[in-house]
Amino acid sequence: MVKELLRQFAHLLVGLIAGLGLYLEFFDYKTFIVILVCVALASAIIFFAHHKGMRKYVLTLVQREEKIPLQGVLTFFFGITLAAVLFESSASSLGIIAFSIIDSLATIVGVNLPTKALRIGRKSVIASFIASLASTAVLLIFLDNFFIALAASITLSIVEMFTPLDDNIVLPVVGGLLFSII
Repeated sequence: MVKELLRQFAHLLVGLIAGLGLYLEFFDYKTFIVILVCVALASAIIFFAHHKGMRKYVLTLVQREEKIPLQGVLTFFFGITLAAVLFESSASSLGIIAFSIIDSLATIVGVNLPTKALRIGRKSVIASFIASLASTAVLLIFLDNFFIALAASITLSIVEMFTPLDDNIVLPVVGGLLFSII
């Protein structure tokens, strides 16, 4: 449980930094992609390094039970990169910020709820609702319309609950699309 909380905190922090960096134009999307590729390569080098102790340490921090080593890290970086390439920077950045909050908080809250709490499949409706509210609150820093922030957050939470695909790829892209339309 502690390992999952650390993973989700890192997920939230990296997503917020990436989204804020794009939003505040600390870097353009090309620089953003270069940074993400470098981080992904560094992750791969650490994983495949000959020093087994380092590899084991890194995996104990970030690895879930996945068929592909570091799959979550790679899909996370791929999803936010895809959003940055496909959409204008303010739209993609808000999508990345909302995605990071919803995905991380829904997991953090969901794993701490009783297993009998209202669920759809493995996803907790209560956790998704709480994550939507938190996302709405943060989005209001950037948007002046409560209903747009709420609608975008709820939409992303619903997509997160029902997507059969990897949410690390789907949510940033759907978020970027939503904020492009709005």
